[in-house]
Amino acid sequence: MLGYIIKRLLLLAVVIAGIYVLVQNAPVWQEWANLGRQETEDADDLSDEADSYKELPASEVPLVQAVLPGTSLPQGVRRLLEKENAELSSGLFVLYAFPEQLGGRTETVEWELDDHGAKLHVAKQGGDQYELSVVDENGKKVCSLTVRTEGDNWVSTRDTTGRDVAILLPNDGGEQEARAALLMPKIELTLPSSGEGLSVPASRSETIGKMTPQMLDSTEYELRLNKNERVALSALESSLRGKAVWVMPGGLKLPNVAQNNDVSLKVQDPVKVPFECSMDAHFMVENTLVAFNVQLEDRYDLARPVLKKLLTYVNTPRAAAKFGNPSKAFSIAHVYYLLSLLPKQVSEPEEQRKTAVRYASLFLNSEWREFCEKNLSHLPMPDHESVTFKNGRVHVFDGSLRQLTRLSGHSSQTYLCKMFSEMTRNFFNQEFASFAAAKRPLAKLCLDEVKIGSDGHATWFFTLR
Repeated sequence: MLGYIIKRLLLLAVVIAGIYVLVQNAPVWQEWANLGRQETEDADDLSDEADSYKELPASEVPLVQAVLPGTSLPQGVRRLLEKENAELSSGLFVLYAFPEQLGGRTETVEWELDDHGAKLHVAKQGGDQYELSVVDENGKKVCSLTVRTEGDNWVSTRDTTGRDVAILLPNDGGEQEARAALLMPKIELTLPSSGEGLSVPASRSETIGKMTPQMLDSTEYELRLNKNERVALSALESSLRGKAVWVMPGGLKLPNVAQNNDVSLKVQDPVKVPFECSMDAHFMVENTLVAFNVQLEDRYDLARPVLKKLLTYVNTPRAAAKFGNPSKAFSIAHVYYLLSLLPKQVSEPEEQRKTAVRYASLFLNSEWREFCEKNLSHLPMPDHESVTFKNGRVHVFDGSLRQLTRLSGHSSQTYLCKMFSEMTRNFFNQEFASFAAAKRPLAKLCLDEVKIGSDGHATWFFTLR
């Protein structure tokens, strides 16, 4: 019995001791429990990170970095310049020389640098000035350029003639920098000082100055525009207004440093810029150049001067008074009036005959006949023998009279209007030539910025100022 009691007391003591140990070490157990949970959560987070890593975007570093004057050079190029003397024997080095005027030619020279071929030497000349020279496989210097910087910023690259040029050179700046740098000057291309080269689109040439009888109002000695035919006259005047276009031959050629190119073009002051300019990326000309279409447009309104010239021409007398006709009768306007009148007098044979005689009598005047033969070759003209002047009167052979009285008013007017259309086009061409030759205010197409993305896309920012 005593032994049983002792065993129970020992068991109770062990239980009490165990409880005491648990209470004393509770924070540790809690920490271990928390640690276990944290490890589980961290494992889950790592798993999530592993999954999200697969969805990270591609590198934002472009293959080529464009550097314009006043902007920072890539670290790789800076380190290259900081060396007293350095040499590059791998990669591509390209020199670009741009024209000063729109329409000029872009020149390029390309060297593939190689240990056994052309090399690029860099030498500090003092201060922030450096010489970049290309030597061929024989050690002969074939190109020499001067690079100027201000601190970390690039200022200019010039050739031996002092001309600002662009260069594309390798850049060893690590994974966070582009593999090549384009040191690009702010190009300023002077626009033409005149409209020489401007032309009217071929699609419009046939409609310029097209005249019809309904546009004209005829009196005995004067031809005017018929103000009542507003729609017809509006079409005529519109044909003498529009946009003249000049397209830059071959386009503007710039460094080919991206797979795709866009252009952003803004106008600083539209009032001061003589031309409307449009640009778009065109096509790759060769490995080192990409061409951009450049088109200039200039509005013209030549309706007033052209139509004034036409009316002056048709109303001007071409011969002196003779054979009973006043001088103003020897004009295209008077001929148009008589030929339009003849068909209307079909029901009045005597009046029609008198009109035919008046018309035929004009050709007794040698000065008028000579003018018509030279300028109006398709005009109905009686021959010399069929019209005479005797005893103060004009005599016309019956055969000539019958021919004149049978003339179709429509065909005569159509012929004369066709002739007026040709005259109008000739006057238009004269006025257009003067318009194109006129001096324009000085304006320039300026490259302000180049942005090249990691997606192989470049945007060229131009301003017309």
